[in-house]
Amino acid sequence: MKSKTIGASLAACRRSRHMTQEAVGERLGVTSKTVSRWETGAVLPDLVRLTQLSQLYGISVDDLISDDGNISANQSASGETSAHGTSAAGTPVLDTTDPRFPLSDRIAYFRRKWLCDHRAVLIFSAILFCAVAAGVWILGRYVTIPVCIIGGVLLYVFFYNRMREYVERNAFDGKR
Repeated sequence: MKSKTIGASLAACRRSRHMTQEAVGERLGVTSKTVSRWETGAVLPDLVRLTQLSQLYGISVDDLISDDGNISANQSASGETSAHGTSAAGTPVLDTTDPRFPLSDRIAYFRRKWLCDHRAVLIFSAILFCAVAAGVWILGRYVTIPVCIIGGVLLYVFFYNRMREYVERNAFDGKR
């Protein structure tokens, strides 16, 4: 598919959602000029940005880059949701039974979701770890480096395993 066609599809989807280039850029963390370049076909968005755009517009990446960009825009305007859709309230909707939502995307989705849901706990744990490391430093300088390394590794392993457990439980729908 040509970059001009993808750009036209991106523009049609954005217009059908009644969004400005500035609003899309703000939601994706890019400038409105970048969004304009995507829509004119001067530059193509990378795969990560295409995934974010598909989630924002409530359609799959395949629909977003397909030759029939008008169908994608109509689907988005009708309020239907896809595997990467949003509800009427604007909250993300995940349909893991949708075949257009492959396992790798489900894993990435639940990993990001876990990290967002546990952000406060992770920050608190990091602060607590730094306070304990400072206390160990004050009490005895000779054991500081090994204690910090071992403690950091154990903290990382603990949270990484909790995240993996959550991802496996949700991404595989309880099927192993």
